[in-house]
Amino acid sequence: ATVAAPEETAAEQDTEAKAILMEMAEFMAKAPALSVTLRSGYDAIQDDGQSIEFGEQRNILLQRPDRLRIETKRSDGEQNLVLFDGQQITAFKSEENVYAQVEKPGTVDDVLVYLVKDLQFTLPLARILHTGFAQQLENMELTAISYVEENTLFDVVTDHLAIRSENVDMQLWVAQGDEPLPRRIVLTYVNAPGQPQFRGDFTEWSLAPKVAADLFTFAPAGE
Repeated sequence: ATVAAPEETAAEQDTEAKAILMEMAEFMAKAPALSVTLRSGYDAIQDDGQSIEFGEQRNILLQRPDRLRIETKRSDGEQNLVLFDGQQITAFKSEENVYAQVEKPGTVDDVLVYLVKDLQFTLPLARILHTGFAQQLENMELTAISYVEENTLFDVVTDHLAIRSENVDMQLWVAQGDEPLPRRIVLTYVNAPGQPQFRGDFTEWSLAPKVAADLFTFAPAGE
């Protein structure tokens, strides 16, 4: 027979899970620099209801306060690049060999908001790179946070969390230890037709990446 856990145990479990979530967000926000590979898959619901997965891989390099480089390779082979050097943003599409630039002095935080909110640029999980990530989580109307289990299948032991909001169910695996970084995330859009998912795996984390200045400077071919 299944015995229901006492209410106080469930409350403690929610508190523990939220503490892990917030520690991760605050830790990432304080990192002066980081690099990571994000390999993701997302569902595209077809007219007949079938779910088809497409994928992308992003190599992200960030140096606060004002340097960002994101290399993207899609499952169909298309490759794109976004650079920010503190003064301007460059977006480059290698397949068409075209690029666009816009002057946008500021910080990485400013650029992330500008790309996603103003330009409607597709940048999955952009908020985790923002120094206000922890505050954004506090402001979200989360309906449930719970601790699932201790997971031993990654390169480090992780805490598996389940988080719910009105529109999205999220699962998150966070590394235990001195560097509480995400290792995997699954988002389920519960109110969208077919309840599509986004799945992402974080690998090759570094909080002290070797950063050459020219990595954030765009040089058009032939120049």
